Amino acid sequence: MTVVKTQISDVTYNAAEQAFEAMVTFHTGTGITRVPSRFEASLDTDFEAATKGLMAAARENLNRRDALMSRIVETGIRSSRAGERKLTGIQRWFGQFLGQAA
Repeated sequence: MTVVKTQISDVTYNAAEQAFEAMVTFHTGTGITRVPSRFEASLDTDFEAATKGLMAAARENLNRRDALMSRIVETGIRSSRAGERKLTGIQRWFGQFLGQAA
């Protein structure tokens, strides 16, 4: 998987666990993958060090089969313009049957 762009969102510090936590998003040629990340460190850790730790943890999770993650796969299908409805054949048939404009 070739990563084109990486984003870290909503970095928080979990005081109970003494760890930084964030959602890391990997943009690739095949789509988007979001991985939750956790980096154990003290609150006074430099932000750059914390984000590097979060990125490393997310990359490790990306390669684990049992890791929690979300994937949005690019299909090459473009959505229609906002507000435009695409109807299936059965929806069109019911619309005509009930006298509604399809």
